Amino acid sequence: MSVVCLVSDIHGNLPALQSVISAVGECEEWWNAGDVVGYGPFPNECVSLSRDLKMKCVAGNHDLASIGKIQLHDFNEIARYACDWTCVRLDAESKEYLSNLPLIREITHQIGLYHGSYRDPVWEYIVHPSQALRNFRECCFSVSFTGHSHVPMIFALSRNDELSVVVPDDGFEITLEEKVRYIVNVGSVGQPRDGDPRACFAMLDMETGVLKFRRVEYSIEKVQRKIVEVGLPEFLAIRLSFGR
Repeated sequence: MSVVCLVSDIHGNLPALQSVISAVGECEEWWNAGDVVGYGPFPNECVSLSRDLKMKCVAGNHDLASIGKIQLHDFNEIARYACDWTCVRLDAESKEYLSNLPLIREITHQIGLYHGSYRDPVWEYIVHPSQALRNFRECCFSVSFTGHSHVPMIFALSRNDELSVVVPDDGFEITLEEKVRYIVNVGSVGQPRDGDPRACFAMLDMETGVLKFRRVEYSIEKVQRKIVEVGLPEFLAIRLSFGR
C-alpha cells in the first residue's frame, strides 16, 4: 500500500464523487470517513461506487439515520426530510452495505478512521482545539482521519504537548511526523462548507508520509437540477453554489 485517497461526506452527490475519482486516477486504497448518503439525490449510486472501489468506510450520522439506526430528533428540519427521503429510496443492497459499516475502523495500529470524533463517532464535531485535546487524551491512534464538519482541518499535537491548527487550502501539503499526533478532517466531497464549493479530498503517500489536500470542480448545476427534480428541499441545491 502506497498512495491512499481519503474522502468523506459524499452525501449522495454522484457528480462530485465521479470528479474526484477522475482527478485521482489510480490509487492503492480508498478510505472514507462516512456520510456516503444524506442530502444528495444519488444515494444508491454513491453507495454502489463506494462498494465497487472497496472503500474502507465508517458510518456517519446520516448513513445511520437513513437506515433507521439512529433517531432523527437531533437533526434539523431539512436534514430530517433528506434522511426520510433517502431511507425510502435506498435499495436493499445499499441498506445492507450501510448497516455493516463500523463506527471506528483501525486501518493500522497507528491509523484510525471515524466520522465525528473518537469519543463520539456519530455526533461530536472536532472544530475547536479544546475538543481536539480531549480526543487526543482518549484516542489510541497516532493519526486519525475524520469528517462530519465538512471543513478540512488539521490538529497536530507535538511531543511537547503543543497543539497547532491548520486549515488547509487546495494543494496544501504536510509531512506527517512519527512523534507528532494528528487529527485530520479531510473535508467534504459532496457538500463543502468552507466557502469553496469544489469537492474536497486528500491523498496520503504511506511511504513518505506526505499528505496533500486537493479540490476539484464538478457539475454543480447537474446536482442542483436533480435535487429539485426529485423533490428535495431547494436549499440543498442553492447551498452547493456557495460551499456553505
